[in-house]
Amino acid sequence: GRLCEFIKDKGAQYTGLDFSENLIAEARKKYPEAKFLIGNILDFKSAQKFDAIISVSVLNHFPKELQPQVIRQIKKMLKPSGKLLLINWNLWNIGRKKSAWRLPHLDSFKNVLTTWQSGDKKIKGNLFYYAFTKRELSKLLSAEGFDIINNLYSKKGRKSSLFFGDNIVTVAVGR
Repeated sequence: GRLCEFIKDKGAQYTGLDFSENLIAEARKKYPEAKFLIGNILDFKSAQKFDAIISVSVLNHFPKELQPQVIRQIKKMLKPSGKLLLINWNLWNIGRKKSAWRLPHLDSFKNVLTTWQSGDKKIKGNLFYYAFTKRELSKLLSAEGFDIINNLYSKKGRKSSLFFGDNIVTVAVGR
């Protein structure tokens, strides 16, 4: 529900989706007027179509072979010409603790494990992360029927570079 306050102030309706029951419970307490659903994006079914979808740190938790399926699912959820704001961690940032340069790799340099810990410190574990580049994201989205409006590395809200950006921010529109 991090974006709920901003969205509400713009007069838009908000629907949040997350597979974590605990995070959804926290969001419901904080924003009781918004709609929050527990579920996996790959299994999500809705008759409602959305004008825009904001995906923050979701796609990079899926292995490469499932990423096209995730993007197709997002496209199904959007109205024609709907917009997608996709934000992923940039794991190529050389200064970050959670970086592809420092984290354990699985079968590929792009498949890494980070340590995840809940806010209450009760749940700990390894979390899969795919280390995207902005070029790779652009190719994936284009192949699945999106036109790229903007695609950049970002650090504290400003355009950055592969080795110094904290996030990859991609804005796309469905064809």
